[in-house]
Amino acid sequence: MLFRPFSVVNVFALQIIFHSKHITAYTTKDESYRYFVIMNTLEAIKTRRSIRKFKDKPVPKELLQQIVEAGICAPSSMNKQPWRFVVVTKPDAIKTLSDEAKSELLKFLKTQEGRNKYGDAVDRFIKRAEKPGDMIFYNAPSVILVIQTEEAANGQFDHGLATQNILLAAHELGLGSVVVGLAVFMGNSSSVRKLLKMKNDEKLVIAIPIGYPDETPHGLERDFDVVDWIE
Repeated sequence: MLFRPFSVVNVFALQIIFHSKHITAYTTKDESYRYFVIMNTLEAIKTRRSIRKFKDKPVPKELLQQIVEAGICAPSSMNKQPWRFVVVTKPDAIKTLSDEAKSELLKFLKTQEGRNKYGDAVDRFIKRAEKPGDMIFYNAPSVILVIQTEEAANGQFDHGLATQNILLAAHELGLGSVVVGLAVFMGNSSSVRKLLKMKNDEKLVIAIPIGYPDETPHGLERDFDVVDWIE
């Protein structure tokens, strides 16, 4: 990542794309210092981390719009684009979604299907879901929800591609994110479906809390000995 002073007045999160380099201009809170952040795609992939602790600071709508557009630009099987996105920034709505997610999650975990799915992790998940406060979205100031709008040949794969684009775009813009699979159970709640204006055949695929990171986690080890070459 490269930082360089920038003196243009009133510049905030101006994204410029130059060949393979993504250049973003930022200003400090008191506008006393401005800088460029230059990150290429491979660097973004290798340095992005899951963030579970966020600052109590809202994310500008302009940045969230850029992030969602990155998701929309993902490839999809036969260009079906079987998705839509809901961006939630209203605190009361985030709390409602979190409460419903925990309630529906507990119902599922106490079934045999839930125990078969999560095995030894069930008791740990139950304890977390029963704790007061916002466990599901880690108190993030914004959440992007990915919704499946139609069945597609490779729908789950398509949504994964869109999600990865969202994660990388957030990282490039100086934001943290994390994929929360346990939140999908709130799609079983009638009140949540009404809030998200979900049609009967739509399905909640994944939830992505996004905000300014308040932690710097180290990367986990990767096993790179998983590649075979046929030459």
